[in-house]
Amino acid sequence: MKRVLLVSDDQVIIDRTAAMLEDFGCEVYIATTKHLATTSCDSLKPDTAVVDIEMKGGRGFESISAIHRLGTEILLIAVTRGDHKDIWPRVAESCGAAKYIAGPVSASKLVSAMCSNDNLN
Repeated sequence: MKRVLLVSDDQVIIDRTAAMLEDFGCEVYIATTKHLATTSCDSLKPDTAVVDIEMKGGRGFESISAIHRLGTEILLIAVTRGDHKDIWPRVAESCGAAKYIAGPVSASKLVSAMCSNDNLN
Protein backbone atom coordinates (compact mmCIF):
# COMPACT_ATOMS: atom_id res chain seq x y z
CA MET A 1 0.00 0.00 0.00
CA LYS A 2 1.40 3.39 -1.01
CA ARG A 3 1.67 5.97 1.74
CA VAL A 4 0.70 9.40 0.41
CA LEU A 5 0.99 12.77 2.10
CA LEU A 6 -1.57 15.24 0.75
CA VAL A 7 -0.58 18.87 1.33
CA SER A 8 -3.31 21.50 0.89
CA ASP A 9 -5.04 24.29 2.79
CA ASP A 10 -8.41 23.80 1.08
CA GLN A 11 -10.75 21.34 2.79
CA VAL A 12 -12.78 20.63 -0.37
CA ILE A 13 -9.59 19.73 -2.25
CA ILE A 14 -8.38 17.63 0.68
CA ASP A 15 -11.63 15.67 0.89
CA ARG A 16 -11.92 15.08 -2.86
CA THR A 17 -8.27 14.17 -3.47
CA ALA A 18 -7.99 12.01 -0.34
CA ALA A 19 -11.07 10.04 -1.44
CA MET A 20 -9.52 9.43 -4.88
CA LEU A 21 -6.24 8.27 -3.34
CA GLU A 22 -8.01 6.01 -0.84
CA ASP A 23 -10.06 4.47 -3.67
CA PHE A 24 -6.74 3.70 -5.36
CA GLY A 25 -5.71 1.84 -2.19
CA CYS A 26 -3.40 4.46 -0.72
CA GLU A 27 -2.90 5.20 2.95
CA VAL A 28 -3.45 8.98 3.02
CA TYR A 29 -2.09 11.52 5.49
CA ILE A 30 -2.98 15.21 5.47
CA ALA A 31 -0.85 18.31 6.08
CA THR A 32 -2.30 21.81 5.88
CA THR A 33 0.93 23.80 6.37
CA LYS A 34 4.57 23.64 5.27
CA HIS A 35 5.61 22.82 8.83
CA LEU A 36 3.14 19.93 9.08
CA ALA A 37 4.28 18.70 5.66
CA THR A 38 7.93 18.45 6.68
CA THR A 39 7.27 16.98 10.12
CA SER A 40 4.86 14.46 8.57
CA CYS A 41 7.50 13.42 6.04
CA ASP A 42 10.02 12.92 8.82
CA SER A 43 7.71 10.86 11.00
CA LEU A 44 5.45 9.04 8.51
CA LYS A 45 7.94 8.38 5.69
CA PRO A 46 5.40 8.59 2.83
CA ASP A 47 6.23 7.25 -0.63
CA THR A 48 4.61 10.22 -2.35
CA ALA A 49 3.65 13.80 -1.49
CA VAL A 50 0.87 15.40 -3.51
CA VAL A 51 1.18 19.15 -2.99
CA ASP A 52 -1.42 21.77 -3.92
CA ILE A 53 0.64 24.62 -5.37
CA GLU A 54 -2.29 27.03 -5.11
CA MET A 55 -2.02 27.21 -1.33
CA LYS A 56 -2.20 30.77 0.02
CA GLY A 57 0.93 32.89 -0.18
CA GLY A 58 2.99 30.44 -2.26
CA ARG A 59 2.96 27.88 0.55
CA GLY A 60 2.54 25.03 -1.92
CA PHE A 61 5.82 25.79 -3.68
CA GLU A 62 7.46 26.37 -0.28
CA SER A 63 6.19 22.99 0.90
CA ILE A 64 7.67 21.25 -2.15
CA SER A 65 11.03 22.93 -1.51
CA ALA A 66 11.00 22.06 2.18
CA ILE A 67 10.14 18.41 1.53
CA HIS A 68 12.77 18.21 -1.22
CA ARG A 69 15.43 19.63 1.12
CA LEU A 70 14.81 16.72 3.50
CA GLY A 71 16.77 14.62 1.00
CA THR A 72 14.35 11.70 1.03
CA GLU A 73 13.18 9.53 -1.85
CA ILE A 74 9.63 10.91 -1.68
CA LEU A 75 8.02 11.35 -5.09
CA LEU A 76 6.87 14.99 -5.18
CA ILE A 77 3.80 15.70 -7.30
CA ALA A 78 2.69 19.32 -7.73
CA VAL A 79 -1.03 19.75 -8.45
CA THR A 80 -3.27 22.71 -9.15
CA ARG A 81 -6.89 23.24 -8.19
CA GLY A 82 -7.91 24.04 -11.74
CA ASP A 83 -5.81 27.03 -12.70
CA HIS A 84 -2.64 26.76 -14.72
CA LYS A 85 0.05 29.24 -15.58
CA ASP A 86 2.80 28.39 -18.06
CA ILE A 87 5.53 29.09 -15.52
CA TRP A 88 4.12 26.81 -12.77
CA PRO A 89 5.59 23.52 -14.06
CA ARG A 90 9.07 25.10 -14.23
CA VAL A 91 8.73 26.62 -10.76
CA ALA A 92 7.47 23.32 -9.35
CA GLU A 93 10.42 21.49 -10.93
CA SER A 94 12.93 24.03 -9.58
CA CYS A 95 11.42 23.53 -6.12
CA GLY A 96 11.93 19.76 -6.40
CA ALA A 97 8.72 18.36 -7.89
CA ALA A 98 9.12 15.38 -10.21
CA LYS A 99 5.58 15.63 -11.60
CA TYR A 100 3.07 18.41 -12.34
CA ILE A 101 -0.68 17.94 -12.77
CA ALA A 102 -2.85 20.80 -13.97
CA GLY A 103 -6.24 20.58 -12.32
CA PRO A 104 -8.84 19.66 -11.90
CA VAL A 105 -7.08 16.58 -10.58
CA SER A 106 -8.63 13.25 -11.53
CA ALA A 107 -7.96 9.75 -10.29
CA SER A 108 -6.48 8.78 -13.66
CA LYS A 109 -4.07 11.74 -13.61
CA LEU A 110 -2.95 10.89 -10.07
CA VAL A 111 -2.48 7.20 -10.82
CA SER A 112 -0.55 8.01 -13.98
CA ALA A 113 1.76 10.43 -12.12
CA MET A 114 2.33 8.02 -9.25
CA CYS A 115 3.11 5.06 -11.52
CA SER A 116 4.98 6.76 -14.38
CA ASN A 117 8.73 7.28 -14.50
CA ASP A 118 8.50 10.37 -16.70
CA ASN A 119 9.27 13.78 -15.25
CA LEU A 120 6.82 16.67 -15.09
CA ASN A 121 3.69 15.56 -16.92
